[in-house]
Amino acid sequence: MGPMSRAKLARQSAVGPVIAALLLALPHFAIAESPAAAPAAATTTPGEVLVILAGDEEGPIDPDLSTVRALQVKPFNGYKSFKILAREGLKLLPGQAEEIALPASRKLRITLLERRKDGRFKVQVSINRPNKTDYLPLLEVAAKPGERFFVAGQKYQGGTILIGVRVGELPTHK
Repeated sequence: MGPMSRAKLARQSAVGPVIAALLLALPHFAIAESPAAAPAAATTTPGEVLVILAGDEEGPIDPDLSTVRALQVKPFNGYKSFKILAREGLKLLPGQAEEIALPASRKLRITLLERRKDGRFKVQVSINRPNKTDYLPLLEVAAKPGERFFVAGQKYQGGTILIGVRVGELPTHK
C-alpha cells in the first residue's frame, strides 16, 4: 500500500466509527428532543334545542318565546299559541351526532359538521321515523352563532311540533 492509501484508510477508519456512532445515536436524540405529539383536544360547542307545541287555537304564548322574532313571521306566525315542551342543552363535537327525544316516539339527531371561516356553524338536523333506527336527512343549515333556527315537525296533541335549534353561545347584549 502506498502512502496515499494508508492516509486515506486512516481517515476512513477514524471518521467511520464517529459517523456510525452519530447515526446510531441520532434516533435517540430525535426521540428525546421531539416532544410527544399530543392529540388535538376537540372542543365542544354549546347549544340548545327547544321542543315547542304550536297551536292553531288561541292560547298562551310561553314568555320565553314571546320575543323570538322567527316565530313572528311566516310560516310560524300563523300559530296562535306556543308552549315549550322540552329544553335540552347541547355539547356538540364536530362530526359526532347528538340525539334528543321528541314526542310521538321520534328522535332528533343533530350533527355539527364544521365551523366556517365566517364564524357560522354548518349543522345537519334529521329526525327518525317512529320505531325505526334510520334517520332521514332533514336539512343542513349554516347557522349564525347563538341564533335559533326552527323546523316544523309532526302533528301532535292538536298542534304542531316546532323544533328550535341554537348552536353556539347566546349573543350578549350590552
